[in-house]
Amino acid sequence: MSNSPAYAQALTLTNPAAAALGWVSGRCLQSHPYRQSCNLCLDACPTQALAFDETDNQTDTFTTGEARRDVQQSLRLLASDQCHGCAQCVAACPTEALLSSEHQQLTAELQQLTPEPDRTLKLACHRSATASRNLKVHCLFSLAEDQLMVWQNLHPNNPLELLLPEDCAQCQAQPDASQPLSPPQWISTQTQTAGRNFHTAAPPSLSRRQLFAGASRAGKPVYSAEDQHPAPRRLHRHYAASQRLPQAPAVRLPFMHLSTQTCDAQGLCSRLCPSQALTTQDDGSLIFNRLQCLACNQCVEACPEQALSLDSTAPDPKPLMIELRAGRMARCFDCGREFALPPQQVSGAQQDSPPGICPACRKDQALMQGGFASLFG
Repeated sequence: MSNSPAYAQALTLTNPAAAALGWVSGRCLQSHPYRQSCNLCLDACPTQALAFDETDNQTDTFTTGEARRDVQQSLRLLASDQCHGCAQCVAACPTEALLSSEHQQLTAELQQLTPEPDRTLKLACHRSATASRNLKVHCLFSLAEDQLMVWQNLHPNNPLELLLPEDCAQCQAQPDASQPLSPPQWISTQTQTAGRNFHTAAPPSLSRRQLFAGASRAGKPVYSAEDQHPAPRRLHRHYAASQRLPQAPAVRLPFMHLSTQTCDAQGLCSRLCPSQALTTQDDGSLIFNRLQCLACNQCVEACPEQALSLDSTAPDPKPLMIELRAGRMARCFDCGREFALPPQQVSGAQQDSPPGICPACRKDQALMQGGFASLFG
């Protein structure tokens, strides 16, 4: 399979501050066919500049299993003129539907950087009074821990240090003055006098070093055209980097609980899971992949029996792959469809339900009996 690049959709055509940001509709949980009420990017914006907009004239490509097809895409993510390009929305998106060309250019710059012994990689925002050889992003709030871990992993012998302006809490990019920037404990910080006032982000451009290194054009962020479905990409990078960086803390992965007393093995949870964290195997068993879970609660809310519960950050060292339900298949006497037996029947704990009738037929029978009773008493 080729790994051809694609350009993310622009958020706005008029505001240059948002020019470094891009949106991949296929990765977004708000998009078709997922249509989940995920507003993490909107909630993270300190100026409330983001909004989803319904349209009728765009086409999107998405992947379901092995099938790939085009559908009418009726959703866009827009940034108003209130956007100042801080990219805090990028750090908030778990599926990486939002991308930053500024982050991608800095990654390329670090990949080209020659390692130097005893050198500290100093990372500063646009307000810090820093030397020209320091690394810069417009706003340090745009950096999620997984992104910092990726950069640290590129130079494991050169520690990262964040240069914070002393009045960072009063900056216009500050989402909440009562909750100032709190970097991970494994990263050192240094407070400096601000060298300049706050200003909105400028359109992206290539530095001289990037030009000599052969970097691609500045502008919209890029991504792999084959990688445009929802997945916990930040969790993947965080977990991979934590295995290589001894100073990084252990990653807290989601954990799913299943009540075998109420589960009816209908498989709705695995069919609706946008990232295939829940999968029903050929033998009817239900498998949960902790590293693939987005903690979106779609399965929990959709389960008719309310048999699932999710712990979004379980600290205990459980295995990555967990069998939530043992499987055993049977063929329905009424409709002839093969179905997975509920856990109670697999274990023999439930004796009052006929094992040869699928849940759909059982519900049809219950509806018919209820209708008969209401009509004839």
